[in-house]
Amino acid sequence: MVVDDQDLYRRGLAILIAAQDDIEVVAEAASSAEAVEFGKAAEPDVVLLDVSLNEADGASWPEIVAELMASAKVLMLASSEAEPGLQRALVCGASGYLLKRASIEQVAGAVRAAVNAQTPLG
Repeated sequence: MVVDDQDLYRRGLAILIAAQDDIEVVAEAASSAEAVEFGKAAEPDVVLLDVSLNEADGASWPEIVAELMASAKVLMLASSEAEPGLQRALVCGASGYLLKRASIEQVAGAVRAAVNAQTPLG
């Protein structure tokens, strides 16, 4: 599942990931409410979650991580390693992170690594 409030990035990433033979995108979400709702319905193995998700409803990614961690590995998407909140996300239970400038091969590799209980960083 891909969670990002920027439609172009979210849709583009989902399309590129879905092109991988061994990875299926089961849902996309643009908000925390959608992430929790779709995550429960779709039961993804891995969630790619934007660390800077903008929220009008007051919810934030730490709650999303806690809500989804029971059934999924959560990989944070960040613009840079210095992005505020990235370290906190890892402390809150995220399985790792990816920089948004990562290649599709790196993203696919990180998803595969997360499924195998490895910690993708970068």
